[in-house]
Amino acid sequence: MGHRHRRPSSPDPAAPLEDDDLLGEILLRLPPQPSSLPRASLVCKRWRRLVSGRGFLARFRARHRREPPLLGVFTGGFEWLDFTPLLDPPDRIPAERLSLRQSRDERWIFCGCRHGLALLFNVDRLHAVVYDPLTGRQRQVAFPPGFDDDQENIIGSAAMVCAAREEGHVHGDCHSSPFKLVLVRTNTARTRVFARLYDSESGEWGNLISEPITVILPITLQRSSVLVGSALHWSIDGTCILSFDLETQSLVLIREPADAHSTRYSHFQILRTQDGCLGLAISSEQSMQLWERNNSGGVGRWVLRKTLQLGKLLSVKPEMEKAHIQILGYAEESNVMFLVIGFSVFMIQLGSLRFKHIFESNLRTTYHPYTNFYAGGRIISDRDDEPEMLNNT
Repeated sequence: MGHRHRRPSSPDPAAPLEDDDLLGEILLRLPPQPSSLPRASLVCKRWRRLVSGRGFLARFRARHRREPPLLGVFTGGFEWLDFTPLLDPPDRIPAERLSLRQSRDERWIFCGCRHGLALLFNVDRLHAVVYDPLTGRQRQVAFPPGFDDDQENIIGSAAMVCAAREEGHVHGDCHSSPFKLVLVRTNTARTRVFARLYDSESGEWGNLISEPITVILPITLQRSSVLVGSALHWSIDGTCILSFDLETQSLVLIREPADAHSTRYSHFQILRTQDGCLGLAISSEQSMQLWERNNSGGVGRWVLRKTLQLGKLLSVKPEMEKAHIQILGYAEESNVMFLVIGFSVFMIQLGSLRFKHIFESNLRTTYHPYTNFYAGGRIISDRDDEPEMLNNT
């Protein structure tokens, strides 16, 4: 009998986890919590090589750009700025890792965090600092000439936006990501508000923009802003909202809802609703109204969407049933609000209404939430830089 010819056998296909491309796609789907990539890196050297590559980290951030974890909050004043972590172990970041050290010889004002960066300005040297808390890197921007002519009220507030946020580079450092910086202030008489826009790519300031103020009461701009669409918004004493559109470079004053239930003890917080619209929270005693502003035919109007009985929702203790609930801060990227009643501080997710008691505090100050991708030192950048002194720039 003749010998039957056997075809040479083809090599067995590689197991899924032996294919670097496929394994990388699987690892990209890990949750964006601080412990996820460090834990994956401990599996073996190959996994560590994959998750620590710059290309992988860029894709990981891009994939989760709409859900960066809320790492904690910054609190502080002119001479101090502390970081309070909010995540539970093993995702909890040591407070000293991100707390900022400032010179006691100079006055600093903290204007908030956005897209993984923090913004401060130096009252004495008249410059803004865009700061990356994870690496300690910073960019200084001198105030534009003439913007500080009114010495009694030099700067009302400032805000920063990552210019490449729509391309997936939501949380990059201040040296590699272009950004836009806005300064706003009023004149001494509180009759006009002014704004100027800085573009880090061109290194130039735009034209001075101004708008008359129709509010009769003395006004104070809220330090932190809320980004809704292409516009930044600041609250003015709970009587109106200052809106600056980054694309048209125009200023608009928006009055609060005419039929809002508010008292002299009410607290106001600008929101970004789940639909991406401008929202407003007004807390009074132990209730809160959630408003949304709709534009129809070029005319904007406020619509009351929900009224929350916070005392019942938070299961307030009987002895605190008459205490006023205050708003301490708001995280626009996760739609989380920080509230305090008595000494108890809560954070509440406004979409799901899930809440968490985070700690006890007798300190009444603004909370600046900080969201970013953090994976424990060397896994992110193969280095673990200490933050630089802000006055050593």
